[in-house]
Amino acid sequence: MAYGIVQNGVVANAAEATSDFAASQGWPELPAGIGIGWRYEDGEFLPPEPEPFDAPAARAEALATAIAYGNRITQGEINQWAGVEPFSWTQQRDEAKIVRDGGTLGEDAILPGLADDKGITLEAYADDVWTNAMRYQSVLRAAVYLRRTATNTLTDESLDTPEKIAEAVAALTVEADALAAQLLGGQG
Repeated sequence: MAYGIVQNGVVANAAEATSDFAASQGWPELPAGIGIGWRYEDGEFLPPEPEPFDAPAARAEALATAIAYGNRITQGEINQWAGVEPFSWTQQRDEAKIVRDGGTLGEDAILPGLADDKGITLEAYADDVWTNAMRYQSVLRAAVYLRRTATNTLTDESLDTPEKIAEAVAALTVEADALAAQLLGGQG
């Protein structure tokens, strides 16, 4: 039979013992479902005290989760491009603008080689780069917006219960998914 070792009114441990030994120690018999952490008062078992809710810690955890969610959407967009594009994005964007405006590229330009690698004209490649650059800028603007919105929302001290925090996170997720659908065709 299982008995509770009670210390300061709380079941601190459980032990298998004979009823005589348990009685000699003052250990009450543990009914099914009762265990360590339960309170024992006046011969009656009471559920453990709930852990205090730490709203600031819960909001901080929710914020980290929301930002990570937005980052996954952003990273999904970045990952679909060739490895060179994100690393040389600024140079490619600038060169694409020059080509689209009818200008001439310098000798150190990278777009002509990339266009040759793809087997398309410099103008067609510049158009592709420009489209991707504008899309990438939109994604980054959306990511910054979502981070700011998440930060502003999830640092609000009126979010003081798990339910309110969960509702706020759900609303942010819907907003992130809607932006992803709008900008990326639903990659959220």
